[in-house]
Amino acid sequence: MLSALLHDNRCARHLATLKPDDFAHDTNGQIFRHAMALIARDEPARIDTVYADMAQRRRPRPAGLFDYLRALYDLGVVPANVGYYAAHLRAPDSSGRARVVHGQNGA
Repeated sequence: MLSALLHDNRCARHLATLKPDDFAHDTNGQIFRHAMALIARDEPARIDTVYADMAQRRRPRPAGLFDYLRALYDLGVVPANVGYYAAHLRAPDSSGRARVVHGQNGA
């Protein structure tokens, strides 16, 4: 989903029910939070803008973050399928809270 969002910010409308803590990894949740915040400010959420936003607002920034963002972008996820990913890649954990399940297309 992060890859699709970085490719096409219009995907955000399909991800409105997700929260950063729905992601299994904190870094992915933070990437999601910063991307959605940029989009809410009518700014593009691209690799460089998400990286810069995280650098401004988060100290310390995770090592290798730019390369990780680039790897997410390069996953080849089809943005048109993001609604499917959002609807089907969420599974409740033991507390009943939704968690994003990471799989082949679960970025």
